[in-house]
Amino acid sequence: MPAIEAWYLRGKRSGVSEEAWRQGLATGKFPYTKGQLKVDVYGTDRPSLQLETAKVGEEAARIAQDLPRLEAHFPFGFGTLAKTLRSW
Repeated sequence: MPAIEAWYLRGKRSGVSEEAWRQGLATGKFPYTKGQLKVDVYGTDRPSLQLETAKVGEEAARIAQDLPRLEAHFPFGFGTLAKTLRSW
């Protein structure tokens, strides 16, 4: 994934997943860029630390309500993190 912002967009923007990104790698036609993800989350590709912190808190609270779906959409990124945390 190009950026963690892809996780924050789960359920808000269709087509944002590890599978979509992997298909883009294979074909050379990427479904989104890191900059586009940042604009979708923060409204700018260069958010201030204050804006970034506020939006991350909002999105984290939202996606925490359905972690299995986040894990399904991002099995290698978030899925690996979740699996590691469960093993502790």
